[in-house]
Amino acid sequence: AIPIKIWNKLGVLDETSRSVLAEYVELLEELTIKQNKHQISLDAYEDVESNFLTYKDQAKLAKISNQSMPKNVDWDKLLLLITSTKDEAVKAKKYYKK
Repeated sequence: AIPIKIWNKLGVLDETSRSVLAEYVELLEELTIKQNKHQISLDAYEDVESNFLTYKDQAKLAKISNQSMPKNVDWDKLLLLITSTKDEAVKAKKYYKK
């Protein structure tokens, strides 16, 4: 929303004030887009942080030291493997129950 202070400054909407108003509207649109992108990034960061903390806690419970973890991991391949394995396990569980 455009603050009342700006509306008062614009005065009556005429050709001059409309072009100034258009600039404010464009700035607000850019700001909204940037805020949305920032929020998406922040949410993604919080998800990663939460997943990392969960992983860290699970590793502690399983008594897995971080020194024994591989250093050069292709995380995309690992994620794909885990996801595909999980999907297969869910299907197998479903069919096993039948």
